[in-house]
Amino acid sequence: RIRRVTPDGVVTTLAGSGSGTSGDGQGTAAHFYKPSAIAVDGDNNVIVADTGNNQIRKITPDGDVTTLAGNGGQGDTDG
Repeated sequence: RIRRVTPDGVVTTLAGSGSGTSGDGQGTAAHFYKPSAIAVDGDNNVIVADTGNNQIRKITPDGDVTTLAGNGGQGDTDG
């Protein structure tokens, strides 16, 4: 799961179900496996290094999760 913590300490799930697999989808319908880093771009999309799935994922402000890069396998091929 990718969680959000407000300055007041309120914790909510931004995306992910906690199932430990890979899958794009809306909010908690998406799946992540060992996310290890996040960043936020200029459009307030959250970019996630989904390390266990060898993918880079994007979460839009509306909660839509898509895969930006990676097919789930290891490698270093450009494309």
